[in-house]
Amino acid sequence: MYVTNSFSQPIKIVYYTYPLCQISWGMQESWRRLVKTYGDRISFQFCLARENDKSSDVELSSYSACLAVKAAGLQSPTAADLFLNKLREAAMEEKRDISRVDVLVEVALEVNKQHRGLLDLHRFGKDFDAKATRQALHADLEKIHRNRIDSFPTITMTLAGKGLKLAGHSSYQRLTTALHKLLGASDSASQVSYG
Repeated sequence: MYVTNSFSQPIKIVYYTYPLCQISWGMQESWRRLVKTYGDRISFQFCLARENDKSSDVELSSYSACLAVKAAGLQSPTAADLFLNKLREAAMEEKRDISRVDVLVEVALEVNKQHRGLLDLHRFGKDFDAKATRQALHADLEKIHRNRIDSFPTITMTLAGKGLKLAGHSSYQRLTTALHKLLGASDSASQVSYG
């Protein structure tokens, strides 16, 4: 699901991350600025990984947090973005345990309070463990494997079949340089298409 805009060919951005990604949290200001500045030229979606998917310890797993982000994303990419940001704030700054369902509900309530009407809480509750949400997360995991994403965060940008891949921390300047490179319709050999 992509954010829609008035341009016929927006740059499609896929942001590969996971809820407890400290590098993503560190570049949140750059990401927010990019979305605010170029919102009419881009569409975006989050592709979520499970940080500790080999762990059987539920407390260490980010599975529930991933489901919650996907549930918010079923409503809109903007809802997913704001929910993920608030989730990271809860974990990184407030040291709350985002593997707990009650904490995820608290975060949803906080997002709803700050952005009234953006996140339907009743639907969020229904979608949290719905089949569509689990399928969306499973599709993300398959996409990560298919596109050989092996570090987080990774951001891919695609326009008219040409693409760029940015792994690791991306400053605002790095993000905008990549956008402008794509907008310049370059035939660079380093460009790859990502789906």
